[in-house]
Amino acid sequence: MQSGERTIRAITFCIDRHSGRYISGLTVEAIADVLAKAVGNRGSMAEYLFATVRHLEDMGIHDPHLWQLQNPVAERIEAAYALNR
Repeated sequence: MQSGERTIRAITFCIDRHSGRYISGLTVEAIADVLAKAVGNRGSMAEYLFATVRHLEDMGIHDPHLWQLQNPVAERIEAAYALNR
């Protein structure tokens, strides 16, 4: 993608909202439960969330939904880490 003089490389993910794999109506807490544990071929969803928020903020874009997920996800990871000590 071109942005002025810069070329920006990005990977995007999408899902068909009519797919049986698409789930809607989850609370922030339920989403955080999933994101704190989910890992795919490209890494953890928590890392993806934190990096996405950081990069959007660097570009001056504030996504309140993604922003509000950060603390509950981090809390779940910290709690899981504490249990495994």
